[in-house]
Amino acid sequence: MALMPLAPGMPQWMGWLSGAVAAIAAVTDYRTGKIYNWLTLPALLAGLVVAVANGVPTMVAALQGVGVAGLIFLPMFFTGILGGGDVKLLLALGTILGAQGIFLLSLVTILIAGAGAVALLFKHRRAGIFVNQLAMFFRSVFTPGLALQWPKLNRDIKAPFGIAIFFGLLYILAGGRG
Repeated sequence: MALMPLAPGMPQWMGWLSGAVAAIAAVTDYRTGKIYNWLTLPALLAGLVVAVANGVPTMVAALQGVGVAGLIFLPMFFTGILGGGDVKLLLALGTILGAQGIFLLSLVTILIAGAGAVALLFKHRRAGIFVNQLAMFFRSVFTPGLALQWPKLNRDIKAPFGIAIFFGLLYILAGGRG
């Protein structure tokens, strides 16, 4: 059985634990639209404690993972794209996966979420509206003197990002390398 691609020195059982945490997060995000602190904060703490217990290189790798997760996902939180629970879950996963793993997870998760968003646009019959808004945006970018016209975000259609995180993590833990 191949080893899961975790932060250097991180025990393999932490990969299984991260999968369980992400599964619970996906379910709660789907059912309630929330990923709760009672799940994410102990996972973040466990990742840090296990990293410290496994030596300085593992601790450094875990902190680098948290840093990369923060750099990628905190701007999405501050712009209202992601909720706080999503970010805290990704910070916790950063302690377990390290910088390289969380970076790969971010790419895979964003692709999965993007595919899900496109599916939701079609399901709610809003794909045409979005394409028109996108065309107007690009026209405003490339036409001198035209005011910038951002596509409007419809907040009434919810896409639980926790589900994309879970499936992205499954891909990473199964050995997916992109």
